[in-house]
Amino acid sequence: MAGRWAQLPVAIKPHGNGLHRTTANTLGFKVRYARTPEELQQALHPFAQDARALLVQEYAPGTGRCVAALCGRGEPLALLAYSREREFPLSGGVSVLRKTIPLDARLATHATTLLREIGWHGVAMVEFKHDRASDSYTLMEINGRFQASTALSLDAGLNLPRLVAALYDVVEAGPIPTYRVGVEERWLRGDLLALRDGLAARHRRSATAAPAGAPPSRTAVVWHFLRDFRPRVRYDEFKWYDWRPGVVEAVSLLALLLAWLLEPVRRVPGYLRRPAVTSPAAAPVAPPHSAFTSSVTQRSIRA
Repeated sequence: MAGRWAQLPVAIKPHGNGLHRTTANTLGFKVRYARTPEELQQALHPFAQDARALLVQEYAPGTGRCVAALCGRGEPLALLAYSREREFPLSGGVSVLRKTIPLDARLATHATTLLREIGWHGVAMVEFKHDRASDSYTLMEINGRFQASTALSLDAGLNLPRLVAALYDVVEAGPIPTYRVGVEERWLRGDLLALRDGLAARHRRSATAAPAGAPPSRTAVVWHFLRDFRPRVRYDEFKWYDWRPGVVEAVSLLALLLAWLLEPVRRVPGYLRRPAVTSPAAAPVAPPHSAFTSSVTQRSIRA
């Protein structure tokens, strides 16, 4: 099987979203990489009886560039471009720090051509990887649902949930505003997980490390995490106009930090605990990002 792949390295991902398919959660990882036919063979061997559980893609280096779009029968009504400044895992995964960017003409053309071709109706996110060395874009995926970037679009002045509601005549349609460039949005829980991932030595030398380039140093990982507690950075979960999810998330984050602090105690021989069931060398999987989707999105539709 591995010998058929001429374009290595490749990325190996659970097939389907973890909220709707059990495989993405039970496999215990977000993404792994194979650089050689032998590594690919080793990675795929445990899943020989269920190849549908995995998605194998040619590795595309670069920075994630995304277009959040609203379409009416294939015609683009609103577009918002943003860059995935940091992800969890750091080698590539779910975005934890995003920034709105000007809509590059090529990026807009690529995204709208795809959405027109399939006659898309509603909201979608088209993700690309931008390789600075070659100044080229590689299509990664099209997600036909609200993304974590919904909070970013709201703070940038583009109320996508309300626009979708107007598309289906739920609310009155109004003028579509131009979004603000340079707005930064952070998912704090995911960024904490990315921090931990960047500090863990096993992840820096494992199959979860990206093939291209060396991983950032631990000093750089800590500095970037602390630097982004800047006043102008917004947060997915913490909104003054919808504060309840933020309170719940704050309590949850305190519990998470406490659990991390107690980990050395749990490793002491004789400490009573239930054995964790994990797959070998598995990287942590990001928890479902539900803090704003259950509340902020609903509030923005009513706004």
